[in-house]
Amino acid sequence: MISLLLVQSALAGDRELDLHVAVQGTDDPGWNLLSEDGHLSSVGLRAGLPVHKYVTVLAGWEHGASGMEFNTYDQSGDDGSELSFRTGSYINQFQLGVKSGWGPSHWAKFYGVASADVLYGIVRVDDDPDDDENPGQVQAEGVGVGALGAVGFETAVPLGKSGVSLAFYGELGYTWTAPFNLGDVATIQVDGVSGRVGTGVRF
Repeated sequence: MISLLLVQSALAGDRELDLHVAVQGTDDPGWNLLSEDGHLSSVGLRAGLPVHKYVTVLAGWEHGASGMEFNTYDQSGDDGSELSFRTGSYINQFQLGVKSGWGPSHWAKFYGVASADVLYGIVRVDDDPDDDENPGQVQAEGVGVGALGAVGFETAVPLGKSGVSLAFYGELGYTWTAPFNLGDVATIQVDGVSGRVGTGVRF
């Protein structure tokens, strides 16, 4: 599952700690019940530990949330009153992978990332899905697996003589997941182009 781009790393030996935002697209029609624009936005943390001059092992976590509001009419009475409900999805992704790259200087590089992912998702349906104790709420949860491949560019700026550098990076790639079942509510598959931008420290 996990592949490695064996190219020379200009920043080999740097430990990493990052904060990033991510956007995950998907073509799954079932996602139309959970997102107006067909994608999942998330925030995440990622840490890296060099194990070889060519290889940094990465571990990360991302949390994303999305939802939709639906309006319909009560056909059981004469007044035809309007009824509304909302869906809410809450996806946590746990990632373990590798990173390797090459750059023209110590402060800039291109790199590749590959990781295996585990996803834990919760879907709620009622008038306030953000409240997990709302009476009458329909809730389902499930676990899925997937993989990510991406390429990126990073630049780092040293912070004086501290041995610590401030890094900025962007990534573009593709995420694949196996379909995972969320009870009687939905079965979703979060496949599609994904992107990340972030900042962190190298030390």
